[in-house]
Amino acid sequence: MTQFPVSTSNEQSIYAALELSKNSWLLATQVPGRDNPSLYPIGGGNAEGLMAKLDAARNRLAKVSGQTPKVTHAEIRNGPTDRR
Repeated sequence: MTQFPVSTSNEQSIYAALELSKNSWLLATQVPGRDNPSLYPIGGGNAEGLMAKLDAARNRLAKVSGQTPKVTHAEIRNGPTDRR
C-alpha cells in the first residue's frame, strides 16, 4: 500500500475528504489552482481503489508543479446509512 507524507502547510498539498457508508465511499480531493474539488465514488471497503485515486491525484499535481505534493487529511465522516 502506498504511504503518503502528511503536510501541515497548504503549499503543494492535496486536501482529501472521505464520506463512508457500508456500500460506497465518496472521495473529494482539492488541489492548488482548482476552484472545485474532484469527486470520486469508490466501492465501500475498497482501500486499494481509494489509495489509487489519491496516488493519481498526487502524480497529476507533481507532473504540473514539478514538486511532490503531500496529502493532507481534511475530514472523514460517516455517510448516509445504507439500507437493503
